[in-house]
Amino acid sequence: MRRPRWATGPVLVILAVVGLVIAVALVVITSHVGNNKPNGVASDSLAQIPAGGGVTLAAEVITPKGSGPFPLVVMPGSWGSAAVEYRLPGQQFAAAGYQVVGYAQRGFTGSGGAVDFAGDKTRADAETVIDWALAHTHADKNRIGMLGISYGGGISLLTAAADSRIKAVVSMSGWSNLAEALAPHKTPNIASMHLLLDRYAKAGSLAPEIHQLVAGLPGPATATASTLDSLSKSRSADTQIAALNRNRPAIMIANAYEDSIIDPAQVVPFFNQLTTPKRIQFAPGDHGGPETPGLRGKSDQTFTDAKSWLDHYLLGKANGIDRADPIQLVDGATNAVHSYRTWPKTTTSDLAAPNRSGAAIGSADTSWTKQLTAGTDSGASSGPLFTAQPVPYRPPSLTFSSVKTDHALVWAGAAVSKPTVISGTPTLRLDIGGSSPASTFFAYLYDVDGSGAATLMTYAPETTTGGEATVSLRPTSWTLRSGHHLALVIDTVDQRYRSATGAGATLRLSSTAAAPATLRLPRG
Repeated sequence: MRRPRWATGPVLVILAVVGLVIAVALVVITSHVGNNKPNGVASDSLAQIPAGGGVTLAAEVITPKGSGPFPLVVMPGSWGSAAVEYRLPGQQFAAAGYQVVGYAQRGFTGSGGAVDFAGDKTRADAETVIDWALAHTHADKNRIGMLGISYGGGISLLTAAADSRIKAVVSMSGWSNLAEALAPHKTPNIASMHLLLDRYAKAGSLAPEIHQLVAGLPGPATATASTLDSLSKSRSADTQIAALNRNRPAIMIANAYEDSIIDPAQVVPFFNQLTTPKRIQFAPGDHGGPETPGLRGKSDQTFTDAKSWLDHYLLGKANGIDRADPIQLVDGATNAVHSYRTWPKTTTSDLAAPNRSGAAIGSADTSWTKQLTAGTDSGASSGPLFTAQPVPYRPPSLTFSSVKTDHALVWAGAAVSKPTVISGTPTLRLDIGGSSPASTFFAYLYDVDGSGAATLMTYAPETTTGGEATVSLRPTSWTLRSGHHLALVIDTVDQRYRSATGAGATLRLSSTAAAPATLRLPRG
């Protein structure tokens, strides 16, 4: 059988590393089962929760000392994880007075049923767990919260829309729009979907509609994006904004800028539409990176803030988190925290004509056309897929002079004379045409130092049928140091994504004086 295009040597190695990392993580967490309970925890036991139709859900029930009633925190498992995933932070929550129930989601490690990727049955399971906890523990029906990572984060948001009993939610590394999370701007993250789904497809444990998605992955990018669109509506909290605003749970969202599995950009418009008590925070790292220490029982800012959030809205603690600016962006270059009351606005800069080598010049001429032949990598890249994460996280980098300008359009700005904060969502506007019915390109924004070393600040894929394209890059927060400059690279290949532009097809990028290409930057 011929390998799919995404299954190149480097990606196969990456997937092998991911499998090892996940396996080791589960061993580390599982090895703590049976250890001495911390002070304040009365019991820690495993349970099977009936979910109907002969399906049971594997759960861990951690109960604090005392007679209750206790505020309840339900923790749905992340993708493929066992019920004990949240054991260490769960014990910390229980020691602080919470009744905790963590569970493996439908189709995963000890839980029955088919994996339906946040389908009706998986969403109903969360309410079933709440009902079970109220019947079998001393949980307080008036103080119920949910906390989840990744798959568990998405399910937590969906459950809060459906169940008005939920008063507070923490969603870490989750999604609010499934299609945009897996196929941002109609561009499928094919490596991510294979990583998530292939194992369960081979085991025959996927629901029919999800198996159909997997079967279509080798096909055209536009078909995969269309399938995701059809699945997404019922599986996305951003279609349930009215219900969330009516139920008014306090919602905290925490994501990593460089998440290679779930594109984080989609949570920003969702957050902006909420009228509930809300908080959003971004930090450097890949999928689940900022909260991984907390999952292992260690201190990290994400879990610290999550507990403060639930402490305020479930325990009534006056800890001030409700009065803090609701937007907290950790600077990827300096680690400083930039806080805002509303999402930062952008300012406009025209993109001048590139010269023959593809690099920018200081010309005021904004009328230009650049034609690219698709299918050759310029060297610019979103980086590898979900590798083991060093601390602190290091974003992808390259030597800027190594970018193949014959296969990319490149702009380089002037060096800044003082530290300059770019914080929020950069956006790019230009005109697109090409020989394919749909065209895909990738835009990368780099911080380039005086020696030419370039560090990726943010990027975005874009698939369009032509005409004017306005592309929102991923959120970022980044300080350009004095003497550094911005550089923008546009090319046609990225190892994570399936392109709608076939190799050898042409892609035409252009700008006119009447409607110049622009890069809008959020200045922090």
